[in-house]
Amino acid sequence: METYDVVVVGLGAAGSSTVRHLAEAGMRVLGLERFGPAHANGSSHGGTRIVRRAYAEGAAFVPLLLRAHELWEELSHATGRAVWRRTGVLITGREDSEAVVRTAECARRFALEHHMLDAEGIRRLSVPGAWVPDEAVACYDPMAGLVHAEEALLLHHRLAREDGARLQFHEPMVRFTAGRSGLTVETPRGRYSTGHLVLCPGSWSTRLLPGVTVPVQAQRQVQHWFALRPDTAHHFAPDRFPVHIWQAPGIFFAMPAVDGPAGGVKCSQEDDSAPCDPDAVDRRVRRDEIERSAAELRRYLPGQTGRWMRSTVCTYPRTPDNHFVLGRAPGHEAVTLVTGLGGHGFKFMPVLGEVVLGLLTGGGRFTAEELRPFAPDRAYVSDPRAGAQASPPAGERRARVSRPPRGDRPVHAGWSAAERRVWRDLERGPEVGRAGIPERCDPAPDGLRIPLPTTPTGSAVTEVLRRRRSRRDMTGPLPLSALAGVLTGLFRQVKEPAPSSPTCGGTGSLTPYLLANDVTGLEAGLYACADGSELISHPTSPAWRRSVNDRVNGYLRRDPAAGHPPVVLLWQADWVRIMARYPAGGLLAVFWDAGAAVQSAYLLAEEQGLAGCACAGLPRTDEIRELGWDPDSHAFAAAFAMGLRQSPP
Repeated sequence: METYDVVVVGLGAAGSSTVRHLAEAGMRVLGLERFGPAHANGSSHGGTRIVRRAYAEGAAFVPLLLRAHELWEELSHATGRAVWRRTGVLITGREDSEAVVRTAECARRFALEHHMLDAEGIRRLSVPGAWVPDEAVACYDPMAGLVHAEEALLLHHRLAREDGARLQFHEPMVRFTAGRSGLTVETPRGRYSTGHLVLCPGSWSTRLLPGVTVPVQAQRQVQHWFALRPDTAHHFAPDRFPVHIWQAPGIFFAMPAVDGPAGGVKCSQEDDSAPCDPDAVDRRVRRDEIERSAAELRRYLPGQTGRWMRSTVCTYPRTPDNHFVLGRAPGHEAVTLVTGLGGHGFKFMPVLGEVVLGLLTGGGRFTAEELRPFAPDRAYVSDPRAGAQASPPAGERRARVSRPPRGDRPVHAGWSAAERRVWRDLERGPEVGRAGIPERCDPAPDGLRIPLPTTPTGSAVTEVLRRRRSRRDMTGPLPLSALAGVLTGLFRQVKEPAPSSPTCGGTGSLTPYLLANDVTGLEAGLYACADGSELISHPTSPAWRRSVNDRVNGYLRRDPAAGHPPVVLLWQADWVRIMARYPAGGLLAVFWDAGAAVQSAYLLAEEQGLAGCACAGLPRTDEIRELGWDPDSHAFAAAFAMGLRQSPP
């Protein structure tokens, strides 16, 4: 097994910068990428990206941004490659436009060169005939410009290889495991040993590791190119046409014609689209999307552009507060996360690897306070204008980390809208048409929904943790109200998280099922847990239920003569789907979530005065098949038997 100082997973903007800086520092580095170099499946393609210094997105970014600006300059001078070009950036809007106001405020705060322009000043920097209302104002940054994205990626790859890094394309990470001697990273081609792992999964970051409270969700974005009229094309040359950004009220931008008149002008609208699956995102560009951008060009640059030439779809991995996820993974000192760059992270590319190098070596240019807004375990707010909140002290964080504060959280269930979307997505199983990923093979719901009685959840979890009692002697029948109390509490995640315990995970990546044998008011059978208040019946044969119970009794070492437990909670993982969607730590997430689910059920059963016993672990392939689930599509992640106690405690 080959050994490396560091393995970097994902070679987009963040990963390419990381392998370059670590290799330059003399480390033995392996870079793994599931696609090819400079591919068009993620966020780091599309010809050009804007590079700004005065930053409306927040002051926390500016120290990183100024250093990135220096590194872009150094990179161009040292290599003789014009990967970045100074064109200036002009941000135009009304006097109260947020983009203009916040950019100007940032420029003043950090004493950055900038110019505030009125309508006449804007017209001088635009093309003849551009639409500039008399009330328009702008903030102009003459030191800003653009970077050539694909060329920058390939240049970082070349420099990393020259310093000894090994880059493996079309080789995704399947899983990694931690041992006494370090980490083992597994791919379809082999296994690698490393002392540290850097995860840069970009849009594939939907679920990284337990303890990372900031969700990273992919959003679909479209970029377009339109032809230029021959008689006006020269006005769009990079030395005459700065990057134009308009806010009225939405954001629309147009780039200089860096590829000459034949390359056209690139433009795009910043849409707040719904989260998407990066493996199933629609990469077809609709006619209405093209027409919207064409209409914006006609609005701001009337008579300057011609027919549509081409478009490309990319995905932006965004966090709710629009800040990056950058730092050590909570509870995993040997794992560093660099993701959540959103639609504005490419300009930071050269500094990201420098930050990772500082984190690994214990030094670096940036202080802990400067990096705190990007910490993976931070508390956050969903409104990016408010900025990221600093992480609270550890004791305070444990009380709130399992469900970060969200304005759209349904109070009655304790789940945010985003969490519900993820849940429904996992319930549906793999998307139709995904090559190599089988469809779900368990029985489809027959539509019978059974409401559970409303029962208050217990709150003495701390006391239960201290007692840590467990009884295997269980009997039935189990009251439906007691079952409802456990299920409701499980969905509400009522537990006391601990930094080093699997109980700090969740059940979001697993599908819980309920095998009811002897429950008052509930027919024997298998039920999908829709939420904490509803069950959905699945048709199952007695032989199938007997097979499951025999396996569970075997784990419990329970005398078959004692009968089956009244209730068995099962957590079924969509195995192939999890590994395909969450290649960075997907396996670990399943283990941790299964542990969290089992521990939660154990504690909640104790609070209800029930007996419970966990059956943790993943059965072997033949056992999964014996239960009626295709081992290539699903895995039995955990089981928990629950019932009444034989005698009071």
